[in-house]
Amino acid sequence: PLRCSDPELSLTLANGSTVGSEHLKGKNVALYFSAAWCAPCKAFTPILAQTYLELQSRGEPFEVIFISHDHNASAFQEYRATMPWSSLPLDSRFRTKLQNIVEVQGLPTLVMLNDKHQIINTEGRAAVQQDPLGENFPWVAPLVDDLEKGVQSIFSKPSMVLFAERSTASARKKAQASFEEVAKALKEDGPSGPLNFLVAAKTSEAATAVRQLCNIPIQDNPTDDAVFTDAQKSQEPACILLDLAKRQMYKAPSLDAEELKEFADAVLAGDIEGTAIALLGGAS
Repeated sequence: PLRCSDPELSLTLANGSTVGSEHLKGKNVALYFSAAWCAPCKAFTPILAQTYLELQSRGEPFEVIFISHDHNASAFQEYRATMPWSSLPLDSRFRTKLQNIVEVQGLPTLVMLNDKHQIINTEGRAAVQQDPLGENFPWVAPLVDDLEKGVQSIFSKPSMVLFAERSTASARKKAQASFEEVAKALKEDGPSGPLNFLVAAKTSEAATAVRQLCNIPIQDNPTDDAVFTDAQKSQEPACILLDLAKRQMYKAPSLDAEELKEFADAVLAGDIEGTAIALLGGAS
């Protein structure tokens, strides 16, 4: 768990008062890495504020900590004034420590912690955007996510993607079982593991875009989501590991669980040469 119980931790509440780590005891905590100069941050902050106030009105044990990336005190103070939650002082030594621990890659980043202050979801921004009323609070990250729903996560860290849109039900089930076994092994210490795991079980814009990016063709079957039972019309599942930061794609040679785990480990260790990909756009 993160050291949110550190006696030296000092937070400033929205009303300007100062509290210590006792303020977080027994609460789910969201670490909000954001900045006034960041346009996506300023667009997301009002959404998060509405969700926060909704959860507060229901009495949920929840606190947000704003961790600023602003360049000066005046920008920090002006931006902080728009937020109904707590914040770390701009000069707090915990800012850099927390950023390094959760491996912030871009802004805004919202990392969810449980009431024991263990990371349960590094993609809190997407979780809040998809569930602004907090019906699924505290948004524990799924072991394996749907590609259409979790596509933004490919920008935050390397991701394994299983394509099974045109597979028979039995082939999809078998491949997904292997995929989930590998995800469980690599996420045994929590959702902040080295990889995201995403499945394309049906056709979607996200699946098409990632296929095109990685040059993983799909057969010219009808675009509906029929379950294929005819082997001549179906397509075997395929798995890739996509690392956008390095602009590299790696294609798994097998969907056997043991071999898939060995493949993932080898890619993470730098023992496999990938295929270069050309990015046409960036993260938002």
